[in-house]
Amino acid sequence: MITIKTRRLISWISFFSFAVLGITGLVMYFTPQGRISNWADWYFLGLAKEDWSNIHIIVSMLFLVTAIWHIYLNWKPLVNYLKNTHKQISFIKPDFIIALIITIVFSLGAYFHLPPFSLALNGLEKVKNYWEDEYGSPPWGHAELASIKVFCTKMNFDLESSIELLKSEGFKDVSTKINLKNFASANNTSPKAILDLLKTKTKKINDRQSDNDKSRGASALSGLGRMTLEHMCQKAGIGIDKAIKRLAKKADIQATPNMKVKEIAERTGETPMDIWNMIQNKGN
Repeated sequence: MITIKTRRLISWISFFSFAVLGITGLVMYFTPQGRISNWADWYFLGLAKEDWSNIHIIVSMLFLVTAIWHIYLNWKPLVNYLKNTHKQISFIKPDFIIALIITIVFSLGAYFHLPPFSLALNGLEKVKNYWEDEYGSPPWGHAELASIKVFCTKMNFDLESSIELLKSEGFKDVSTKINLKNFASANNTSPKAILDLLKTKTKKINDRQSDNDKSRGASALSGLGRMTLEHMCQKAGIGIDKAIKRLAKKADIQATPNMKVKEIAERTGETPMDIWNMIQNKGN
């Protein structure tokens, strides 16, 4: 007969769930943002970002439950850790105080972006920027959920020629009603790849892109608020020093390269798109 010891069981569950959390947490650190992973159909080890996130959330709940259970089973030893030589509970024991201070320091360091914690957070920002540079952004939020008809209309592509192109390229289940994400998945490709194909081989309604189209393309930029000023300048092809001078002149703010565009916008009472236009010297 198999005998299961509760303490051992909880300890092993805690160990394995902690290991899974470590792996999923590390993977999620290096994943692209959700809007980009969906747009580019990003996968790692056969799992999409949403899959990694779901595993992380559910296993974290398991770990939380087992951690609470583990504390319950080991409550007496924990209390004994706080007892002094007179068998009295004391919260000024060195190990207790040091553990509390370390936890507080890590929490506040993350909140206030203090070094060395800021290095990890800045690294995360660089990772996200890398994926955005690598795959680009969708033309608008959740563009992959639009039907082919709506997508072509918004992108100013001729619908009939777009459908003909997709069929001639060997795509299956071509329909104006299917959304871009499902269509791409059915054809083992990504929404981004389909857009790239349509942009290079189909024609626009008027066979040209008007100034109004270009303006709409700029307004479709997503994720501006999460960028640093330096990254936005790279996107716009503008020198960081020139952008800082323009912001100082137009918005009376002394910005720095590592400031988030969202923070600059909040301080000036503007929107991230306004900041985008300011650094390009638009709207004089």
